[in-house]
Amino acid sequence: MLSGYRELETLHRSRTTVVVRALRDRDGGAVILKSLYRDDPADDELVRFRREYDLIRGIQDPGVVEAREFGLHNGRWTLVMSDDGSVALSSVLEGVGFQVADVVGIALCLVRVLSVVHGAGIVHKDINPENIVWNRSNGALRLIDFGIAEKKDHPLEISPSASAVGEWAVGVRALEGTLDYLAPEQTGRLSRDVDFRADFYALGATLYQLLVGAPPFVFSDGAEAVHAHIARMPEPPHHQ
Repeated sequence: MLSGYRELETLHRSRTTVVVRALRDRDGGAVILKSLYRDDPADDELVRFRREYDLIRGIQDPGVVEAREFGLHNGRWTLVMSDDGSVALSSVLEGVGFQVADVVGIALCLVRVLSVVHGAGIVHKDINPENIVWNRSNGALRLIDFGIAEKKDHPLEISPSASAVGEWAVGVRALEGTLDYLAPEQTGRLSRDVDFRADFYALGATLYQLLVGAPPFVFSDGAEAVHAHIARMPEPPHHQ
């Protein structure tokens, strides 16, 4: 049982979770609490949530959010993480691109972090500016939200390319991730396994947005987004 936290502000809400900034009563320590909405979640939902805690605990790197505890808090299953006051890169963007030198520095940092994550056998599957946090005081970057991350036996091995027959296998895989940054193999429209390359595709889309202030593609619905990632090329950043 988890107790003794005073919630300060809500940082994010999704269909299944809520994330808040809080203080620990016993020593005033700053933490992030990520809780499931429902008091009685489905078994698979709870298993996935617990898996997120286990995956983070297995990485142990300053470039990845630190998981402290997992248990019930105010009747809801909650993941407790460290908080150094970082903010999501998405909140820094505000529609304006970063300088090229800054983006190069961010890219180098995140490539190093991903090498650690992949080396631990984990594919994140949801790299985007919401899931990268930045500490304004020291410039440190950290990767957060491993909610749909997947543990693989050999994440660094490149999966065989699909043959021409069956490459457009609609419905092979349920769509997971954020549409603006979704790797083609994550759309469920290609019969290709999701491996570490999906994270680098999403990182590329993220860096594109940091440079030009907008994601690579603009679309009106999910079907158009899937088509864009599979069949279109983004406008070169220097043309923006």
